[in-house]
Amino acid sequence: MKKCSKIISVFLAVMMILTSVSVVSFSAAKSKSKLSLANTGKGIELKWKKTSGAKKYVIARKLSSAKKYKVIKTVSAKNLKYVDKKVSAGKKYTYTVSANSFSTANAKDIVRLKAPTGVKVKTDAKKQAIVVSFNKSKGAKKYDIYRADVVGSKTGKFEYFDTTSKTKYNDYYFISGESYKYKVVAVNGKSESCMSASSKAETFIQACPIIARMNEDYSAINVYWMGEMSTSEVYRLYRSVGKNSKDFKLIASLTGKTADKGLPCEVEINPLFLSMIGASMEDVNIDDFNTAFNMPMFTDTDVVQGETYNYYVEVQETKSPKAFYRSDVFSIKCDDADKVMKVGETNDSIKLLDEYNDLLASEDSGFEMKLSIVSDNENVVSVDKNGVITAVAPGVANIKEELEINMEMLPGVKQNVVKISATEKIKVVE
Repeated sequence: MKKCSKIISVFLAVMMILTSVSVVSFSAAKSKSKLSLANTGKGIELKWKKTSGAKKYVIARKLSSAKKYKVIKTVSAKNLKYVDKKVSAGKKYTYTVSANSFSTANAKDIVRLKAPTGVKVKTDAKKQAIVVSFNKSKGAKKYDIYRADVVGSKTGKFEYFDTTSKTKYNDYYFISGESYKYKVVAVNGKSESCMSASSKAETFIQACPIIARMNEDYSAINVYWMGEMSTSEVYRLYRSVGKNSKDFKLIASLTGKTADKGLPCEVEINPLFLSMIGASMEDVNIDDFNTAFNMPMFTDTDVVQGETYNYYVEVQETKSPKAFYRSDVFSIKCDDADKVMKVGETNDSIKLLDEYNDLLASEDSGFEMKLSIVSDNENVVSVDKNGVITAVAPGVANIKEELEINMEMLPGVKQNVVKISATEKIKVVE
């Protein structure tokens, strides 16, 4: 009994000691650490959040296709990021970052992508676009295009603009005369490279192709181009002499104030366009459009009969002195006729006939049209029912053309019929 009492008293004493002392609990540091990966110019950057109780962080890596990880770095608890520079472009890696000891709990993948290099921009007159080109980035499946507005010497924020799978991108959505810069990001799934270096600033000033026509008495060449009759634009006209000659020289430098006002021959006016903006006119002629548009014109009087002349124009905004639009080259042979044909030769390419055929080929034109082509001298030039002209004998004949378009089915049109006429002088030689 005494022995039992002694045991009980010892037990009670131990219990009193335990209840009078605070209990200390120990917990191991969590090995999982939230991880983010990003491509940088130097390599793949790893970032993670601080883990409670961590004394160090163990960084491990493997190729995503491999089975085993390799510890590539151990850093102190103060470090919460690391850049892995020993990576190859185009390869996919899996990383883990663990507190105190290796763990695969937070594995994350990324494809090593380098930013595209060689970003260049240029204007394309035929495509009416700013063309962005760059070098291929290994491993990239597509490319994100970023664009920024440029005002004077200041560049705005680069914002996502579009995505392409090619190393060339055409930007059609811009304001004529405004300047832009571009950057490119390589993309593969959720993996992205850092942004490329910025392109130079580029400005596109839209204009229609240049047009040249002989004047009424065939003693000079009238050169026309699309532009505004304003002081903000400068026009530089270049010319070369001889077929296919590339020896161009500046022959005129004009502004909206000094350029003559004119308009090209009807051959360059699409009847569909005429109908939309001139549907209230029963008869549409050159003078009406000259008054409405006042397109810039230059008369080249330094010409010789029989010679070929080539022209192109540069249109430049004074606000952007380094940026300009250059038209295509237009060639014309100086002759005392619109067309020269040899006896027996046939031709089905005349002014309004070309426009007529273009409209017939359009699936959605839906217009009722009539085309009349008449020669004032059938002994020199004859015209068949299909509008094909034939050179019969030496001499000169005028071909009168009239295209009538019934606009009755077009909503909002006040006049039902639009008429367009043109005359072409044909010279026939042996």
